[in-house]
Amino acid sequence: MNYNQTLNYIHGRPRSIAAAPTLARIRDLMSRLGNPQNSLKYVHIAGTNGKGSVAAMTASVLRAAGYRAGMFTSPYLEDFRERIQINGQMISQADLCAVTEKVKAAEDARNEEGLDPVNEFELVTAAAFEYFAAQGCDIVVLETGLGGRFDPTNIIEAPEAAVITHIAKDHTAILGSDLVTIAGEKAGIIKGGSAVVVSPNDEEVKEVLVSACIAAGAGYDVVSLDEPDNCTVSADGFAFTHKGLTICCPLLGHHQLANGLTAYAALKALSRRGFEISDEAMVQGFASAVWPGRMELMNKAPIVLLDAAHNPDGAAALADALDTLFPGKEIVAVMGMMADKDWKTCIDILAPKCKTIIASSSEMERSLNPENLVQYASRYCSCIAGKDLENAIKTGFDAVPDDGLLLVCGSVIMAGQARGIIKKLI
Repeated sequence: MNYNQTLNYIHGRPRSIAAAPTLARIRDLMSRLGNPQNSLKYVHIAGTNGKGSVAAMTASVLRAAGYRAGMFTSPYLEDFRERIQINGQMISQADLCAVTEKVKAAEDARNEEGLDPVNEFELVTAAAFEYFAAQGCDIVVLETGLGGRFDPTNIIEAPEAAVITHIAKDHTAILGSDLVTIAGEKAGIIKGGSAVVVSPNDEEVKEVLVSACIAAGAGYDVVSLDEPDNCTVSADGFAFTHKGLTICCPLLGHHQLANGLTAYAALKALSRRGFEISDEAMVQGFASAVWPGRMELMNKAPIVLLDAAHNPDGAAALADALDTLFPGKEIVAVMGMMADKDWKTCIDILAPKCKTIIASSSEMERSLNPENLVQYASRYCSCIAGKDLENAIKTGFDAVPDDGLLLVCGSVIMAGQARGIIKKLI
């Protein structure tokens, strides 16, 4: 298969299987591949929001410390290969084709035996495991896709560190409608023998996660925002000092401070398990961490802020950043949301901050009709329905004053599509 054929094959897999959640398919597939995942060490990350940011910071520090660090994340913004990286470099097109061919051969054998097909995420997870093992990664920063207990990434043995980021309501039809139930699903990645790091969370969530650690016999560290000294959050990023070491990171928002402290705690846990991570590597790794499309400052005059927030928790973090990092700015927003998300609550949070909203969409089947967005958001501010996304962003540039802020937000898919458009226009 060439590269386009490979992508078509991957995206042609079922998105989900209409059956009870199970790890049986991915376990069988990996067994046919020789279980390459068992040769690797991991930092395993689950949660609702912040997984990718924690992964990016952790992998950046491990790279600065001299380790060959793989990183598996989802979804992607602009290029599918973003999901599988080693030391900040995406898997090559040729390597993606080769590893997918190998996984396809194992899946074809399963199909010939009449077994249920693996879904898209299971296939990509298998390809990532195969690639990281073949490339001899020292450690892999592994982000779950959805949930934890039945997430395909959870076939790994006890990781060096298991990290649970902030938990909020999302994917409630699959994970449960309350935080305690959702936390129980995320806690499924906790295994005996791992060091566990828990991000700042609601008390009821922390109780579930700590109980899971005790039941598994895993040591744990619950991150507190009060522990470090001199915490600052600004339009340049966040900083904190811990035991005399000052860490600075360019990722924006108070929520990124919590994510940064979580990544720091995970890295300290790795140090206690024999990984050599110097203070210099900590400083360098955090300073060079990047996570595109998440409160990404793409221009300064006017300010252009791109964010992939797609649920109420993410919208609240974005609203806080607008208030605290960019106070008094006239905000023109280009918004496009997914109809299967809690888009009304997101608009309730963000629209009062805006002078004008230009509604658009990613043109995916799940995209919210821009007219519906306009109808609901118009109670808060001036709203218009844009045409296609590029024209909507151009309209936003025309409408925002030089000292104002153009916000482009609403979904990961739209952020990915918008990022290339913005780069052409600035």
